[in-house]
Amino acid sequence: MNCDEARARLSAFIDGELPPAEAAALERHLAGCPSCRAEEADLRRLRVEVARHLAPPEVDGEEWGEMARTVIARRARRLGWTLLLPAVLVLVGGGLGMFLVDPQVPAWVRVGVGALVGGLGALFVSALADRLDARRCERYEEVER
Repeated sequence: MNCDEARARLSAFIDGELPPAEAAALERHLAGCPSCRAEEADLRRLRVEVARHLAPPEVDGEEWGEMARTVIARRARRLGWTLLLPAVLVLVGGGLGMFLVDPQVPAWVRVGVGALVGGLGALFVSALADRLDARRCERYEEVER
């Protein structure tokens, strides 16, 4: 085995993926070739460093509890909004619809109330869109360049 063949197989050798016959041939080559041995040592160090940097950070019990509380709180808020929005739409839509078709209510009151509800609805949708946009960006607050 020459140095080019050995270097091509070093990564698989370090990962334990070579068949026994090829691994034995590579070990014989490494025993007699200082430059390939040095490259093997470099690859092993690189593998350790990469594994060290990719390992998840250690988290103690208190941090896990805080993470769990955060997740539960987010789910509760999401459930609250999921229940609130349809209820508000049904109540406001139904009430406004009945109010606007009532012939006893003067036209100027119907127009004013319709505009008021429309404006409040637009503000609500705008605030909700801003909140969703802010939430999407919050994920990246801790990212450093």
